[in-house]
Amino acid sequence: MAKTRGGFVEQIRVLLTVRRSAIKARVAVIRQIKSLLVTAPEPIRMRWAGSSEPRVIEDLAATRPGAPSASVSAATGQALRRLARRHQDLTSEINVLEHDLRDLVGRAAPAVIAPKGYGVTTTATLPVTTGSNLSDSD
Repeated sequence: MAKTRGGFVEQIRVLLTVRRSAIKARVAVIRQIKSLLVTAPEPIRMRWAGSSEPRVIEDLAATRPGAPSASVSAATGQALRRLARRHQDLTSEINVLEHDLRDLVGRAAPAVIAPKGYGVTTTATLPVTTGSNLSDSD
């Protein structure tokens, strides 16, 4: 039987697609931050040397580096701040998507998510991968 384009499975599929995209973008952002920190002027490199990733993101997002035209340090600081804020935005987006997926999966497959203890992403992937047609929505 062909898959339909309606129902819970399709809703889950589209949200999983967007979640995967946001995760890939967030990974790219952290790579860019790390790369910029490696090549940054020494005072910037030293400021975050040895800090944990979450701490670096939080601290960079809160910086006030000045106008990017002022110096290489200011331009690098601005770039790092923008990337850190992008990371935070993507993290928020991923959290919202996971909440939405949890709601849909809870309605589409409550017997799987509750007693088995599977994570929402794993549980959401199962009906999409197998091609189930849960159509009790809309």
